[in-house]
Amino acid sequence: MITIQIFNQNNIICGYEISGHAGYSQAGQDIVCAAVSVLSINTANAIERFADVEANIHVDDTGYLKVLLLDKRDEKAQVLLDAFSLGIQEIFNNYGKTYIHVEFKEV
Repeated sequence: MITIQIFNQNNIICGYEISGHAGYSQAGQDIVCAAVSVLSINTANAIERFADVEANIHVDDTGYLKVLLLDKRDEKAQVLLDAFSLGIQEIFNNYGKTYIHVEFKEV
């Protein structure tokens, strides 16, 4: 199962953390893992490239990714994180509780 935490501070998304694997299908064929991976990595890359904000980004080869904004006032970063949250919620709505657990956490 993929576990996703979306971090909020005063109703503003300030980051996310993802770990695990969906188990929807075998490695290389798992469309749920692929969808979450593409969305989460693209969001992290877009924040680094297009937003004027400092972020801590940690990724490893176990399926773990954490993105945490150090400055939450950047409008471009907020749009990217809102789009990330929307995409994750849509994946969850389509594939359900068996493969993804999404939680919003106030930090």
